[in-house]
Amino acid sequence: MSGGWLWTGMAFGLALASQGEAGVHNYRVAIPAALTTRQTHLIIRELEVPSNRSAIFRVCIIGENGDTTYLGSTAVVAMAPKATGMTRHKLLRIDVTSGLRAWSAKRSSPDSADVRIVPKDGRGRVLTDLKWSAREVELVHPDSP
Repeated sequence: MSGGWLWTGMAFGLALASQGEAGVHNYRVAIPAALTTRQTHLIIRELEVPSNRSAIFRVCIIGENGDTTYLGSTAVVAMAPKATGMTRHKLLRIDVTSGLRAWSAKRSSPDSADVRIVPKDGRGRVLTDLKWSAREVELVHPDSP
């Protein structure tokens, strides 16, 4: 933790994530109180994916009327084409776009919201057959208590 900043987690999207479209997971997260300065991060903890699959995980926040705002993305690379089993990534950190601040400004003090994580291939197609999981998803900001 550089500069003495105490990074505090503001939400826990538990493994009981809801699924809509095949391969897509939604997580409930708390919205940090301070979104005006510094960089907010979305943390994905213990992401498990098949060892032989690569994926881009695209993250959006879902508004009250179902509209989505892009927050960022991250990718994982397959161990090998013929690898077996699952690979666990302990922590993935996404630098959240300014879209979160714009989204938050349109709401009257939002405490929490759903984020949607969509696995895609390199051509932008949803990986509907990808079996993946994450233990926890959270938004963190250095200025939030």
